[in-house]
Amino acid sequence: MVMIPTTERHDLPKEGWHNAKIVDVYEWSQWEDGGGKQIKDADIDGDSGPKSYRKKLKIVYEVDELGESGLKIQVKSKPFNHTLKPGSSLRPFIDMIDDKILQKNENFTEHLILGKLVKIKLDHYKASTGIVYPNIKQIVEAEPKVTEDDIPAFDRG
Repeated sequence: MVMIPTTERHDLPKEGWHNAKIVDVYEWSQWEDGGGKQIKDADIDGDSGPKSYRKKLKIVYEVDELGESGLKIQVKSKPFNHTLKPGSSLRPFIDMIDDKILQKNENFTEHLILGKLVKIKLDHYKASTGIVYPNIKQIVEAEPKVTEDDIPAFDRG
């Protein structure tokens, strides 16, 4: 008998605060019904209700905790619609990462946040399937590191 795994096991970081780095932003598009629920490709033709094609994205963080493989554990954000309109869920999420990003930049691109150091607060979420996932509850900027070059020289006159 050959056993084929049907689910991929992911390392689960501990609940609480973690130092983290944004390592990836991945984007995709999908069909959604009027309520925002994904319509699978096989069901597109049979769905007669209102539908729209939405651009989505997830932000991937690498936390300071090592998994069973010895590599840092990666945590993904919930999916967001790729829009910054007032009322969008992406806008406050980006503001939690750095509230100056959207003030200085008219358009959001992944390059504005890739490599950014943050602190994230995680808790555990148990899906209806029984699988437990890390859930990002809060994000704050990492403490800025001050170097000697950042300190102005003392002018003795």
